[in-house]
Amino acid sequence: MGAAFYMEPMVTYDLDVFCTMPGAAGASALIDLGPLYAHLKEHGHSPKAEHVVIEGIPVQFLPAHSPLLKEAVAKAVAKKVGASRTRVITPEFLIAIMLSVGRAKDKLRAAAMLEQAALDREALKKIIARHGLLAQWRTLQAARRP
Repeated sequence: MGAAFYMEPMVTYDLDVFCTMPGAAGASALIDLGPLYAHLKEHGHSPKAEHVVIEGIPVQFLPAHSPLLKEAVAKAVAKKVGASRTRVITPEFLIAIMLSVGRAKDKLRAAAMLEQAALDREALKKIIARHGLLAQWRTLQAARRP
């Protein structure tokens, strides 16, 4: 859903919230989301499978476990949603995350974002290089050529 701040909205089932957790020591660390789910339940938001339904929207809380996700969360920018403020991952990091996931739908979304979003292309290139995504980037670029 963060992509909707930068380009035309796309159909999505849920809202993914990447978060850093105190005391999490890497990808292999066990992270207890129990306190978060308990807090949300106290405020009337019910769990459903791997989601918590908040205001009718399925929300999935995902620990930022990789260096790319940790950097993306750390460099997220403030955005206004209605009367509230939230932090949203920048389009450059969203593209890098899409490349790292590698699903067909993520490749399509990355290509669309490249076309529609106002990007800092130099920052994007640095992120891609820093996180070892050059091969995925080249594949995406080749697929976009007529």
